[in-house]
Amino acid sequence: VKKKNQIIFVGRGTIPKGLDIILKSARNIKSKILIVSQKVDGKFMEQIKSLPNVRLKTNATPPEISHLYNESKLFILPSINEEQPLSTIEAMACGVPVVVTQEAASDIAVNKINGYVIPERDSTALSKTVNKLLASPKIISLMSKNNRKRILDFYDKKTNFKMIANIIT
Repeated sequence: VKKKNQIIFVGRGTIPKGLDIILKSARNIKSKILIVSQKVDGKFMEQIKSLPNVRLKTNATPPEISHLYNESKLFILPSINEEQPLSTIEAMACGVPVVVTQEAASDIAVNKINGYVIPERDSTALSKTVNKLLASPKIISLMSKNNRKRILDFYDKKTNFKMIANIIT
């Protein structure tokens, strides 16, 4: 899939997921921002419409979401509340570098290996980190390979099945 000058956010469009931080930093980010969400808090809709580099995609199917990850240069999730951030794992499975908070990195994304882990609630760190990565295609390429490998090593269903079978037998 041909990469677009686009970063992607996939998740609920809420404050706990960091949508307010994304929108606050949007004018300083040097790419388009694609928000893929089934639900966006109504208070953000006017702000989304007013930002020329922000686009909202709702009701995307899993194959569409996979395609959108693959055409994006970076994934962002400045979340303050996560259990297991599936969207981070999905982005990494597609070989997309991530810019996330520690909450959204969980134990899967490692700072400067898979992307960058930024402080929570820091829109300046988000925009600076995104722009720094966008200006570094070689680093994006390396992180992309690291992400795909990490997911295959730790989240492959056959590997996980064997690990679970070893635990219960």
